[in-house]
Amino acid sequence: MRNFLSAIPLFLMSFWIYAADESGPVDTTVSASDEIGIIIFGLIFFGLIFGYFGYLYWGKNKNKNGDEAQSK
Repeated sequence: MRNFLSAIPLFLMSFWIYAADESGPVDTTVSASDEIGIIIFGLIFFGLIFGYFGYLYWGKNKNKNGDEAQSK
């Protein structure tokens, strides 16, 4: 098993040879992204993060105040 695990990095390094493209330089133009989509993604992403931590914060306060039933 040790020989197998030590051979994995060597096997993966052999893929660099196949990744090299001999056809010449490729034109890499940057395409414009959809700004509305990025804004919506950011709002949902950060909203879920703040919502999760808010849920943890308010859930901790409920247990301290005794507003919620005791779990068995």
